[in-house]
Amino acid sequence: MSTSNPVSLLALTRFQKELWLANSALPEGHPGLYAAGRFILEGCPDPKIIERALALLVAHFPILSATFRQTEEALPRLDPGVYPAPRLRVVDVRDH
Repeated sequence: MSTSNPVSLLALTRFQKELWLANSALPEGHPGLYAAGRFILEGCPDPKIIERALALLVAHFPILSATFRQTEEALPRLDPGVYPAPRLRVVDVRDH
């Protein structure tokens, strides 16, 4: 995890502000707002190659691993490049 540097923090876009406000109005314990994805790969993909490709993608686009940081302002700011590259867990479901 990177250390938060106030100079690198980004102001939220209008849409991000709306999402933040909507999320803050949810009841305690609600999972909030998130995005998920699923990929179906044909053939026999190499998990190490896919993991490396995802690492390069996250390194090239730090916004993919961003988090919100509360500041002294009313709304938080976006801190890009916080989390390390994702690690894959391979599950072979061919026999299920």
